[in-house]
Amino acid sequence: PRSGMVRVSHLAAQRATAWRHHQLEFVDEPLSMVIANVNRCSRHPVQLADPQLGQLMFTGTVNTTNIDGWIGALPHVFPLQVSRFADHVVLSSAAH
Repeated sequence: PRSGMVRVSHLAAQRATAWRHHQLEFVDEPLSMVIANVNRCSRHPVQLADPQLGQLMFTGTVNTTNIDGWIGALPHVFPLQVSRFADHVVLSSAAH
């Protein structure tokens, strides 16, 4: 607990069971953690080309039946670009 790595908070039952309805819900989570969770459900793993992108904070819901749609919407929210390949997706800084 002293390290700050553990957070205890109240969680609504609906949010805790959202995964049962193909939903991943996040509140102020680093994009790197969101990507790690999304990759558990994705056919095409998402990679962060720029580690700084992983520090961006994300709040929202990812529908696991439409991960491609969520990935496509990311450039509208964050300064990044999406590169799609046959077997994976790369998120990189929009400046590159």
